[in-house]
Amino acid sequence: MSTQKPIETTQMTQIPPEFMNRFSEIVRDILILSQELAFELSTIECQNAHTCEVCKKAREIIIKVKELIKLSKQIQKG
Repeated sequence: MSTQKPIETTQMTQIPPEFMNRFSEIVRDILILSQELAFELSTIECQNAHTCEVCKKAREIIIKVKELIKLSKQIQKG
């Protein structure tokens, strides 16, 4: 269980709706692609996957996306 408090959204500045819509679309696309990437990484049958630089970077991306999802949930709890 996370010990971090939800982020207070009342202190945020107004963001234009068109910006937020586009931002949301991009984040949604990144989340979908990251999920697909995670599935591929978890089922890869390459013996060099643990030392492959591309696989290492892909794992780093997945870890950051996981952090992003956690932050998003904190914001939603607001």
